Amino acid sequence: MSVNNQVTLIGHIGQIFKQEDSFSKFSLATNDGWGDRKRTNWHNCIVFGHSKKFFDNYCQKGHKIAITGEIEYSDYDDKKYTTIKVNDILSLTNKNSNETVIQEESQANSNEPRPSYKDTKLIEVEDEYIPF
Repeated sequence: MSVNNQVTLIGHIGQIFKQEDSFSKFSLATNDGWGDRKRTNWHNCIVFGHSKKFFDNYCQKGHKIAITGEIEYSDYDDKKYTTIKVNDILSLTNKNSNETVIQEESQANSNEPRPSYKDTKLIEVEDEYIPF
């Protein structure tokens, strides 16, 4: 049996701690609960490689993002730490206006027009292929 270590979080970037050549460290704020019982959880995150380049170029403090990554636990000086190792980042904030939008990195960098339903062609399906 295979066990996957995967987490997906949506939140706002808090403090950006370090931006080195090979990695960037930042905190991510997520909200839990509702009304008077609403609370903010802070997650320490680290990002590498291609996702690091995207983070450095398009993400700032306060921007809303979605991340997918792995949870890493460590002990240091009798304290336990949890870090999210980020694999993928999806920006939910427009870089120029700080408005929240859904924008995938691949769509943001693509010059190709988005396909339209008007470009699709209808095909006829014979009755024998319909299961009901």
